[in-house]
Amino acid sequence: MSLGFATMCNYAYPILVSLASLVLYKERFGRLKILASLFMLSGLFLCNSGGAMTLYGIFLGLGSAITFGLYVFGQEHSLMIEVEPLKLFFYNSLFGFIAAIVIATVTGKFMFVTDIRTHVFMFMGVRKVGASKAAFLSVLEPGLSFVWDILFFWYKIQSDKSARYSSYFRLFYNYGL
Repeated sequence: MSLGFATMCNYAYPILVSLASLVLYKERFGRLKILASLFMLSGLFLCNSGGAMTLYGIFLGLGSAITFGLYVFGQEHSLMIEVEPLKLFFYNSLFGFIAAIVIATVTGKFMFVTDIRTHVFMFMGVRKVGASKAAFLSVLEPGLSFVWDILFFWYKIQSDKSARYSSYFRLFYNYGL
C-alpha cells in the first residue's frame, strides 16, 4: 500500500463524523452529505496507485480517520466547544510535542510539522457550522492546495505523485521553511 493512499484514507473521517452525529444525535444525513460521501470514497479509490493493499496499511489509515473523526466530533459535543481556538491549538500542540518526544526517544527519529492556520480555522468552523459540515468542507484542502501550487508556485503536473503531496510539505522540503 502506498503512503499516499494510506494518507488519503484519513480523508474518510467526515463520513465517520456524520455517521456518529446520525447515530448519537439524530442529525440528518441528507442528499448532499450522501453525494459528498460517494465522491470522497470514489476519489479515495481513484487515488490508489495500484500498489499492494495490506491489512496493516488499511488499519493504520482508517485508524487515523477514526481518531481524527472522534476528535472533530468531540469538539462539537463536549466542553471543547467553549474553549478559544488558539488555546485549543496550544493544548493540541503541547500533546503532540510530548508524543513526538516520546516517539523520538523510542525510534531515534524526530519530526514535528504543524500549521496553525488549519487547526484554528477547523476549530472555528466546528463552532460556526458544526462538526459534520466543517469536516466535509475540510476535505477541500488537498485539492485547493494543489490548485494553489499550480497558480502561485508554478508547479508543473509531472506524474500521479503530483496530487499526493501537500503544498506545505513541498515548501518545507524545497525552501527549508
